[in-house]
Amino acid sequence: MIRIQNVLKLLFNFLLGGAILATLLAAFGAYNPYFELLTHFQLQYLIVSLLFLVCVLLLKRKRMCVLVCGWILYLSIPLLPYYWPIHQSKFSPQTHSKLKVMQLNVLFSNLHYDKVLKLIHDEHPDIIGLEEFNQNWAINLKSLDKIYPYHMLEPDFLPFGLALYSKYPLTNHQIEHTRTPSAYDAPTLLFLTAQINLNHQPVQLIVTHPFPPLISDIRNRQLAILGSARGRYGKNLILFGDLNSSPWSPFFKRLLQQTGLHDSQLGFGVQPTWPDQYWWLRTPIDHILISPNIDVIERHIGPAIGSDHLPVFAVLQLK
Repeated sequence: MIRIQNVLKLLFNFLLGGAILATLLAAFGAYNPYFELLTHFQLQYLIVSLLFLVCVLLLKRKRMCVLVCGWILYLSIPLLPYYWPIHQSKFSPQTHSKLKVMQLNVLFSNLHYDKVLKLIHDEHPDIIGLEEFNQNWAINLKSLDKIYPYHMLEPDFLPFGLALYSKYPLTNHQIEHTRTPSAYDAPTLLFLTAQINLNHQPVQLIVTHPFPPLISDIRNRQLAILGSARGRYGKNLILFGDLNSSPWSPFFKRLLQQTGLHDSQLGFGVQPTWPDQYWWLRTPIDHILISPNIDVIERHIGPAIGSDHLPVFAVLQLK
């Protein structure tokens, strides 16, 4: 029995040390792409640390308990804003004053078109942004044209096609391909931009899908493109897409600083969306970002639809 207890103590020390090392290395994510990957699992680090706390309490290790409590406090700081209730302006019951948007990476190899169609019919979003949209998806979602007569489709055989569906007329719509000036060999960043009128106010939309991390530093430069383009759009802006970055990445934080946009998750809890198949690793990389003058009335993730991403829904209202 004593040997088993010693083995458990050794295992707990090893795992706790690994968790602490991972979070310390994540602090240098802005300088190393592999360290940056460690930033995306903030919620998992906290859960593991809470389990450690239970273990050390059972083992009656007071010094270790103090260490783990301190570490839990450190890990909780960046997560608290997501669970702290945010004061919102009074919600107007008028239908025309609110906007329900949907964000989904459909996965280009996913053949469950019926699940996506059913989800859309069940949720009735006003605006839909899709990533990894290819010609097969364009064909199989053709029936949406009746409900969403206004749309922009840019299918691609690579996993970077985009689509924007809207119940509202789209104006000033553009399909943009932007290359970073310092990287002529890098693929371009594709994003769809359009404008709708909501309650007699213009609202601009951006749908995009930057590269995954670890593909050189292309994703970071693409996020910088979005940040530098903020001045071209009006005060009411909604940016949604699979940004291949969690809220704790230094490059995601930089994007928010450059654009002045807010994460719609704030106040609604962390809502992980990827990878769907491995729930213990899920992290929120599918985003709906909003300008400060837009309130989030509701936000939630949807069910699995055959993709490795989960859908995101948000009900928004202009202040």
